Amino acid sequence: MDGVLGTDISHWEDNPTTPKKIDFVMMKNAGAEFVIFKATQGRSWVDNVFLSSYADASNLIRGAYHFLDWTADSDKQAEHFCNKIENVKLDFPPVVDFECRTNAPSQTTATSELWSFVKYVENRTSRIPIIYTSPYYWFEYGSNATVWKKYPLWIANYKITQPSIPAPWTDYLMWQYTDHGDGNAFGAESKEIDLNVFKGTLNDLRKFVGLPVIVPPTLTDAEKLARLWNAHPELHN
Repeated sequence: MDGVLGTDISHWEDNPTTPKKIDFVMMKNAGAEFVIFKATQGRSWVDNVFLSSYADASNLIRGAYHFLDWTADSDKQAEHFCNKIENVKLDFPPVVDFECRTNAPSQTTATSELWSFVKYVENRTSRIPIIYTSPYYWFEYGSNATVWKKYPLWIANYKITQPSIPAPWTDYLMWQYTDHGDGNAFGAESKEIDLNVFKGTLNDLRKFVGLPVIVPPTLTDAEKLARLWNAHPELHN
């Protein structure tokens, strides 16, 4: 699959009854270049894995998301989220997870609450938030108004070769293509883990999050000749 591989995790990927923690070296060795943590939900809940493991993932490009539920006004939730991430080094812009069906309001109210959330976070952090959703949820609770195109789309869509992109977007930033990744292979305690791809190259991702691009080393003529020689053993006779 084209793109840059990454994971997103929460307390579901770590067993709190064991001393073992998520192994981010294994995650990197399995091919992940980024990880996005669930940080908060509602107006007071904080994910324990975010608190205990965020610093351990410094070998990866890191981000954090808030699960927007319907237990409190979205501006209170946005304030809670920003309070918890403001002293944490985030590479990715803040993310809002827009998928909660429990006690979901009308489409108009849901969209209005999401708008209040992203504007608060944008004003507070001076970064444009990413919206995570699915095509089906956005159709029910989102809006095709063009103002949403400002916010990059992280789309969740499984068991397909290409994701369905809901209007008003015409493309995605990231695609969560499965929730059945091999958790153990990626260093999690859970059997399964969410897997995502960033659409682009690793340097595209690094540019997007504001990190320096990786510049390949400049080879001397002797090094170029040695590589050519090693790549063509038929020339050795």
